[in-house]
Amino acid sequence: MNATHAAAHSSHVQASWRLFIRHLLEMIVAMLVGMAVLGAAVSVAFALIGHSNLLHYAGLRGLLMSAYMTVGMSLWMRHRGHGWTPVGEMAVAMLVPYALLIGPFGAGAIRPSAFLGAMHVLMLPAMVVVMLIRREEYSRDHRAHTSDGATALPRAFARFNRRFANPVVRLVAGWLPPFAVVSHTGRSSGRSYRTPVMAFAKGDSLVFSLVYGVASDWVKNVQSAGEATVTRLGRSTRYVQPELSSSRAAHEWVSPIVRVPIRFLGADLMRVTTSAG
Repeated sequence: MNATHAAAHSSHVQASWRLFIRHLLEMIVAMLVGMAVLGAAVSVAFALIGHSNLLHYAGLRGLLMSAYMTVGMSLWMRHRGHGWTPVGEMAVAMLVPYALLIGPFGAGAIRPSAFLGAMHVLMLPAMVVVMLIRREEYSRDHRAHTSDGATALPRAFARFNRRFANPVVRLVAGWLPPFAVVSHTGRSSGRSYRTPVMAFAKGDSLVFSLVYGVASDWVKNVQSAGEATVTRLGRSTRYVQPELSSSRAAHEWVSPIVRVPIRFLGADLMRVTTSAG
């Protein structure tokens, strides 16, 4: 029994390290793709405005290249189901080499070619350190990340939007897609509220992207009432039968082009149907 247990443990450890290395290689590839695609796009943009010469400055190039790779890696991690915290940690790891080297480079202690080369060399150990700190995160199958549920945007953003952004967005959200305004009634207060949201139409249904999660008050109010009036494209329509889902199957509720940003945000969905009455 002991020998069997030891063999099973050894097999599990080997599988964990294989997944760890697979995560690392996937992120490296995503970084390179991000650098190639975004680098080409930015080069074209600088050429169009007549400032291609700016890209010859190593300090700017280093910052842009770090950003390209960070974006590529972050998109891939979100696609694979990682939450915002691991993505943020890895993004910081990508920027640490630049932050460490830009001072000596600016002081003339490092040549431009050495600055860019060292920056790229240091990125790999920075990534590995972050991965080792969260070894359990990176030693699991990607499906485990998805089942954990990639969190939506932090609630702090929701509180900021409610106080500062929503009053402004509300002025145009009922007319400007993909935004809409949901009119709902407080469960306890009985007060009427109007909340700007992102909404996507499909057939007789309307699908809301719950970028701040299912804990939002407006979501709970609509669920409690079983209905809501939504103003979209200048028209107000009553919707009923709210359904919630965080599964990938629910992403079939929206068109393929919308699924990409929704999966990136890790957003839950709520679907409502046009009232027959």
